[in-house]
Amino acid sequence: MSNSVIFHFLSFEGLLKHIIEILYLTPLLICILWFISILVTLINRDNLFKVPLLLFFLNSMLALIMSNLYERQLHIHFLFLYVPAVFSALSMFPLYYIYIRKLTSPGEYYFLKWYKHLIIPFFAMLIALIMVFGKTSTNDRLDWIHNLVFEEPRDDLHYSLLNNMDSIFRKLFLVFSVIYFYLTTRVIHEYKSTIKLFFSNYERVSLSWFKTFKYSYFLTIIAAFTYFSLSRFVTSQTVILPVITHFLLAIFFWNIGYYGKQQNKIFYEEELLDADNSKSIYEKIGLETKLQEQLDEKQAYREKDLTLSKLALLIGTNKSYLSRYINQELNTNFNDLVNRKRVDYAKELLLSENRNLYDICEISGFNSMSSFYRAFKKFAGTTPNMYDKDSDF
Repeated sequence: MSNSVIFHFLSFEGLLKHIIEILYLTPLLICILWFISILVTLINRDNLFKVPLLLFFLNSMLALIMSNLYERQLHIHFLFLYVPAVFSALSMFPLYYIYIRKLTSPGEYYFLKWYKHLIIPFFAMLIALIMVFGKTSTNDRLDWIHNLVFEEPRDDLHYSLLNNMDSIFRKLFLVFSVIYFYLTTRVIHEYKSTIKLFFSNYERVSLSWFKTFKYSYFLTIIAAFTYFSLSRFVTSQTVILPVITHFLLAIFFWNIGYYGKQQNKIFYEEELLDADNSKSIYEKIGLETKLQEQLDEKQAYREKDLTLSKLALLIGTNKSYLSRYINQELNTNFNDLVNRKRVDYAKELLLSENRNLYDICEISGFNSMSSFYRAFKKFAGTTPNMYDKDSDF
């Protein structure tokens, strides 16, 4: 083999090694970027709901540092961070779920409601602390990590317990990834129903970006199952599997940071109304008369960004009272109530004025033609194009 060929081969091999190194570090660098960016946004107190997202990236950073130490076979450093990394890895997905809950929940999702999701990671960390640093000498700890990575098992019972503990934690990580994928997806579906109670044009607050989360999250789970289904020794001997895993993690963390940083709190704390006293309160504050005045006389529904909060402010009442009244007494939700009024107004315009559909959509209060057509079909039973041509409607 000529010197030029050997040099070319070595250069290619060196380039490939650098590319692999970059891929290993990319998810960690992305987490650092978004951690700093989100930390800056917390100066605004309205963004404090993003604290779980900040903790998510902090824990992800520690887990990724551990992964890089493991891939580079820096066993002493790996062992030093092993215990906190157990908590970090197991709390990543719960913290992401908590962030979504705080983002989409009507009312505050208090710490006492979400700390329970961190109980198992916390006790797992305590078990790791006792087993690794409380029951094992320094030399034995180093031997255990070395034997764990290179699969040089010993007959020692204590070593077997440590190995089983590590195996259980890895499997628990996979279980958590699936459980919280399901829980997060369910929360989003519940949210899509809830926003109809608070917003008239709810497309502007929908979490369409969550689809990106869901797909990247799903691919990450697949990669994690492939990676963690193999032993530490097998994964340390292969290159392509860690590269694919880190690449998918990079996409996942980028999506979470990019979209998560942009989100504003959708709901704010709601005051709950005792259902037993609701009827008398409605009558006392004259909700029926005031609501009729705002919708029928002042045509508040023509405002594109009309929300439950804005309507309650116009009426001079509590938005919780108004929400309960619309749901309990009118047997509908805020979105349907307002859009039905908009459709009725649009029907009048179609029959009495020579305007194009886009103008009617705008004047009626819809923020897009798609929402206009969808609501018109729902409440008028036909499309706007056909309405004035069919005398049956």
